[in-house]
Amino acid sequence: MGRITIENMPWTQPAFAPLYPAESFPVITRERWQVAVAFETDYDFVQSVLPVGVDPASNPPVASVWCATHAHSTMGGPYRESGAAVIVTFEGEQYVYPLVVYLGPNSEEWFAAGREVWGHQKKLGHSWISEPEGSGIVTGYFERPQGSRLMEISVGPLEREARPDEIGFLKVLTLRVIPHPERPVAQLAELIVTEAELTPRKGSDGRLEFWAGPGQVAYPVVSDRDPLYRLRVDRVIAGYYGCYEGIVTPFGKIAKQLIP
Repeated sequence: MGRITIENMPWTQPAFAPLYPAESFPVITRERWQVAVAFETDYDFVQSVLPVGVDPASNPPVASVWCATHAHSTMGGPYRESGAAVIVTFEGEQYVYPLVVYLGPNSEEWFAAGREVWGHQKKLGHSWISEPEGSGIVTGYFERPQGSRLMEISVGPLEREARPDEIGFLKVLTLRVIPHPERPVAQLAELIVTEAELTPRKGSDGRLEFWAGPGQVAYPVVSDRDPLYRLRVDRVIAGYYGCYEGIVTPFGKIAKQLIP
């Protein structure tokens, strides 16, 4: 007779050898370098990808895309990331709502925990950041599959130090979906709020190591499997490049059960 009961059941899979331990939380990440562009986008498209009760925070909506590298994380070591998000409101408060977050192909712990615990819309892909000498331009690239370039982000020349209010993160609102094992519908759907603590890096002179300048976004390859191109760039607000010295990501909180 099996001996796993509700009381001693592992909190994640596989039960034989869980992929990531609960002791990993809060997750500590060090040295996140990122290039990002904020822009206004299409209102109707944003509405079409948000759950009922979540609305764009403005008209036109503000979206952002990014590429990032992380030197270390307690959830599996270093990793790379790209993604897209919009600013939304839910029950009177503003949040960042990630539409998709792509991790590097070897980030299995972050990938699984992101989907299972926080409800982050995670997939796998290939991203990197390039800062050629003497160009004054920082570029982020994202490919899925490798060789099929779905997004390019360019920022520069870096004209000024970014303001703290430009790079301070809102709380993150995500849609956590557990598929039904018997038919193609969601068995469980919840809105999850995660409040991470991000610390921008400062130099020895006390100035932020975060800069702003003109930004550009291009979607060289159109893919309906990963329709980033539908996040249309109508007006660029600004581009940013810089480093978060540390990120502390705790457990999330269930804000609303959409399917109890």
